Amino acid sequence: MRRVGPLRPGARSCAEPEDHIVTPPRSAAAIGIALAALNLRTAVASLSPIIDFVVRDVPLSTAAIIVLGMLPPLCFAAGALITPAIANAVGVDRAAVASLGALALGLAVRGLAPDDSWLIIGSTTAFLCIGVLNVLLPPLVKKHFSDRIGPITSLYTTLMAVGTFLPPLTVVPLAHVWGWRAALLVWCALAVAALVPWILVARGASDEAGAHPRSPVFSPALARSPITWGVTALCATAGFIAYAIFAWYPLLLADTTALDAGSIGMALAVYAAMGAPASFVLPAIVARYRAVGSCVLGGGAMFAIAFCGMLIAPQDGIWIWAVLGGAGQLMFPLSLVLINLRTRTMRGSVALSTVVQSAGYLVAATGPLVLGLLHAATGGWNAALLMLVVVALIGTGLGLLAARSSWLEDSVKL
Repeated sequence: MRRVGPLRPGARSCAEPEDHIVTPPRSAAAIGIALAALNLRTAVASLSPIIDFVVRDVPLSTAAIIVLGMLPPLCFAAGALITPAIANAVGVDRAAVASLGALALGLAVRGLAPDDSWLIIGSTTAFLCIGVLNVLLPPLVKKHFSDRIGPITSLYTTLMAVGTFLPPLTVVPLAHVWGWRAALLVWCALAVAALVPWILVARGASDEAGAHPRSPVFSPALARSPITWGVTALCATAGFIAYAIFAWYPLLLADTTALDAGSIGMALAVYAAMGAPASFVLPAIVARYRAVGSCVLGGGAMFAIAFCGMLIAPQDGIWIWAVLGGAGQLMFPLSLVLINLRTRTMRGSVALSTVVQSAGYLVAATGPLVLGLLHAATGGWNAALLMLVVVALIGTGLGLLAARSSWLEDSVKL
């Protein structure tokens, strides 16, 4: 085979015919990616704000509530691990159809659940499907928009952020007017809406399952690549800190500041909202200017400054720390765009996305537990905040492994 020279990451390779297969219509794929992204967090963010409404009709034990709290990151990791097998069997477009259909079913079961067992079954189904979609979206972007990786990644990561803060704003008023079941079933309708464009795309697709080389379910060789470690570190660091902060930030502020409940809620909202501009701007900037190292250092620095600030001056700089800590979450969209910028092929994108997101969410699941244990052991928040600073610094150091422009496939045989 004629040797092809190195390409700029994100460009097409003429040596890889699999990336030339484009499924029409492209507009349907863009709408499908956008609507799928909106669904990636709504199942998680729509239940907890109305849990008080739910328990009036569906008695939930403390154990059941704990299980529901732990399910999202664990199911995301499990869903990521099974994604290559699904993509190998039916192709990425049809895998999106299957995942969104099952997501709608899981959300419907949850909304209609007669008891806590069905509530957990519906939630588990929904979260597993989201885990599959988490992995599928970067390869879907690579397949349909290999010439627009930055802008399309910006689109879907921004809509993920919208899907995180939209349910808490709307689900409580809906529950008051229509009841909690209808408030949850609204998000089932959103999953059905996302299903429609992917059905159109899949109907126009060739037999994808036979059109591409099979993606490895897991390749031990991936662990030898600095790219794998770097991108995974970015995802895991952002996830660990995000889950820990969202679990404990209100109590931390209540213990360390004189803020009232309304102001504490606003501080958490500011922290969460800072993820949206980072998600919108960063992938396009990285894809265009390749400023990966600067972005990694910037994200780590903002995390470290924010948590040191909470430690030293929690009251005086509360809004500054909320803004900086929220902006540090840029590590997450950075990890998603690097899945495509550091791989030549859709096969490589699926493989890297699987490892990055399965490992990342497993680490993220430990965040609330570790922070809670440190708080319980010390009776304060200093050790917990110092631990977050250490996590940010370690994640930054490992994340720099993905800063050099190179290809996963050049160092790993998949």
